[in-house]
Order: sequence, then C-alpha cells, then structure tokens
Amino acid sequence: MADMHKVFVYGTLKRGIYNHRLLPTEGSGGPDSAVARWLCDALTIETWPMVVASRYSIPFMLDAPNRVAAALQVKGEVYEVNDLCLSQLDRLERHPDWYVRTPVKVRRIVKEQLRTGSAAGAVIQSDPEVEVIQAYVLPPGRFHPSLLEREHYLSEYQDVNSDNAVRVYVPPAARPT
Repeated sequence: MADMHKVFVYGTLKRGIYNHRLLPTEGSGGPDSAVARWLCDALTIETWPMVVASRYSIPFMLDAPNRVAAALQVKGEVYEVNDLCLSQLDRLERHPDWYVRTPVKVRRIVKEQLRTGSAAGAVIQSDPEVEVIQAYVLPPGRFHPSLLEREHYLSEYQDVNSDNAVRVYVPPAARPT
C-alpha cells in the first residue's frame, strides 16, 4: 500500500478551480495512478498573509504566520493523497524551488452559515481538534517584502473577477513562453 499524505489546499487546487484536476478521485485511474480523497473543509489556526499576485494572478500564502497585523485565517480544503499525487503537486508548485511544503495548523470546519443584515458575514464553527498538515507556502526571499505591508489580505481564494478584487488565474499552459 502506498503512503498517504494530508495536504491543505487554499488556491487553484480547490474544488471547481483550474488545478483541481490534479487531485483525481479514487477509482478514476488504474492501480498505479495518482489518487486524492477530499477529507474536509478547514480553517488555519494561525493568521497567514494570502495574496493574489504576479501577472498570472497566482494565489500565495506567504510564510509569515501570525506576523502581519492584517493577515487572516485562511479557509481551504484538506485532501489525503498518495505518493504519485503528491509528486504531481510538487511539480505543479515547483517544490522545493518555489513553494515549500510547510506544516500548517488547521481545524476542520463543521458548520458554516451566512448572516445577513447589519451583522452580515460568514460564521464558521470549527472542530476543537487541531491537526498539523502540509501546505504549499511561499517562503521569505521568494516574494517582495512589500507584500507583507498590505492593508488587506484574503481569507479565501476564489477564481473570479468581481469588483476587480480577485483577478482570474492564468494556468501555465496559457502563459507566454
């Protein structure tokens, strides 16, 4: 039996977003194929500065947990993946040359509810159990320090262009060479 690994994804690997195809469900390929199994939605315990940056609109979680005043807890998804799937993710994220797999503390989201009216916003209830899971994070030295000086960061990545808040991700195949 192949080793299984848990990963926390927060950007283009999430359900419904371009790179999610790299997280194939069990039974979608042969016995020697990449396999991923969705476990839960989750929220980081620490606050992380998450931005969408570069001319390709790539989401980055910057390696500065609990060190930036405006940073937020990040919502994402937890998957269990086999060795082959992890290798494919490493290739996409260019680990360890660009992103680095980094331990991140998360809690499983057990209930999410939207409030309306004057107290509008999302109310998230999470499991009290904390789990440490690997996430692809951009380490210092691979991003401009000014990215840590923003007034606003994302708590959840969505690949939409609404009010110019988030630009649409440009996949590698669509980028000029």
